[in-house]
Amino acid sequence: MDKLIESEISRLVIDQTSDSQMVFLREKNGSGRCFPIIIGTIEALALHRALNGEKPERPMTHELLLNILNSLNAKITKVIVTDLRGNTFYALITIEVADKVIEIDSRPSDALTLAVHFNAPILVSDKVYKDVVG
Repeated sequence: MDKLIESEISRLVIDQTSDSQMVFLREKNGSGRCFPIIIGTIEALALHRALNGEKPERPMTHELLLNILNSLNAKITKVIVTDLRGNTFYALITIEVADKVIEIDSRPSDALTLAVHFNAPILVSDKVYKDVVG
């Protein structure tokens, strides 16, 4: 895998009149390269709740997964935006459970929301930065 760049969510743009929302990732230390990922409205609202520490009255999908992982003493240790193919970004979620490390393929929107819930590092492949920023 390419060099991984520690990154952060710099901005979340939600436009209620559109089905496409944007989450911006930015290099945490370095040149400040930044790029958007287009995500759906439901995913953007879930990320917004996570970023603001909002707890729904009943668990939504991400909170349910969080509860399941916590019940299994599992921890998300990092998420990686690994690739851009066409207009589609790819991500991996790394989970540690019972002395095992598991990598799960994920949409970036879900990976980022879970990273926020677990306060896990967000990493982006340098290749992705080069592909989208130059």
